[in-house]
Amino acid sequence: MEEAKEKATAQTISLVDEYEQRARKIVEEAERIAAAPATERPGQIIRALQGKAALDAKAKEEGKKAAQQKRVELVVIPPINFAQLTKLRISLQQQFPDLRVLATGGSLEGGATISIFMEEPIPLTDELREMGTIEEAIEEELLDSHPLGDFLKQAMPARSSKRSETQRILIVLRRDQS
Repeated sequence: MEEAKEKATAQTISLVDEYEQRARKIVEEAERIAAAPATERPGQIIRALQGKAALDAKAKEEGKKAAQQKRVELVVIPPINFAQLTKLRISLQQQFPDLRVLATGGSLEGGATISIFMEEPIPLTDELREMGTIEEAIEEELLDSHPLGDFLKQAMPARSSKRSETQRILIVLRRDQS
């Protein structure tokens, strides 16, 4: 317990330092732009915005990696049978030693969910696509850009409110599996 508290405190201090550093850079940039001649300000503002966009992209990627370290819900769209679900669960445990299956469940519509926890961050969606039992794996937030996104959204069950922070990956199994 103490070790966990110390680790959390160290991470908090590190984050505070990082945010203070970012804030200082923003203030310095604003002061530099304000001190520049009026004719040069538009160009400097554009460069500053481009730099901010790059930082935002980096922060989004870091956030994605952090989400990959936590709980993930694999949503398997129907049709699916018990043998396929069992084979998938066993394959996940064998292929990913740092992954723990927390729960497996089904719905009246015939779909299934597998809740997992990852000890180490991995590009899970990409790894799932490489598994022989899986035809396609798509992160929920990327469904809008997928060619079959509208169809797949309809097949995906509604998110329960208590799991709103959980990353969800939609899985389509290969039909030749038994």
